[in-house]
Amino acid sequence: TDAEQDVGLVLRTIERAGQEVLRGLTAADLRAYYETRYTPDRVIVAIVGDADTEQVLDLAEATYGGWSRPVAKVESSPSEPDAAFASARVLRGDVKRPLASIGWRTVGALHEDAPALDVAGMVLGSGRGSRLYQLLRVPGIAASARASHYSPTEVGVFEIALEADPQRIDEAVEQAWRLVYDLAEAGPTTEDLERARALLETSWARRNESMDGRAGALCLAEALGG
Repeated sequence: TDAEQDVGLVLRTIERAGQEVLRGLTAADLRAYYETRYTPDRVIVAIVGDADTEQVLDLAEATYGGWSRPVAKVESSPSEPDAAFASARVLRGDVKRPLASIGWRTVGALHEDAPALDVAGMVLGSGRGSRLYQLLRVPGIAASARASHYSPTEVGVFEIALEADPQRIDEAVEQAWRLVYDLAEAGPTTEDLERARALLETSWARRNESMDGRAGALCLAEALGG
């Protein structure tokens, strides 16, 4: 329910349920999971670096050429309800500083609105120049405040996470909500966009410093369709 609940009781209930599920797993269950998820059609191999192309292809063929596991159907996530609605839930427990999470259901990674939501997350919550930092952290309303947009292939989530003292958590939530509303109504400023662009360029440069980072970027692009 949406009523206030004891965090300790909730966690103990989840732990017991998880233990029961784990105890019920068999070797056949684990094998079936592996054989349906780890199939050639679901695996991408990216090779990055100073390598000889022909040698690499020969090695890949020798390593993976005999892998002939058939394609297996994997159930997608449960569908989200179409109607827009709001809900709130309060969990109480032995914590020194309350946490608040505000979230909106958004879109998948390939939707045309996803880049704008990514930038909105940066404008609101990335770095000391962000609106959440300047208007909540600097004056001491919140001990921490961040925003992010997570967009896997099916459904996305835009989240604001706050941490504040008990007497100020309500004020932090209200101020964060106001910042989101203002951004939605007026849009980002030129300064906001310049800062977001700099953050994106820096993040991309750092990601490409390592071979693993470059390979990961190639695999992600391929997984999203190229």
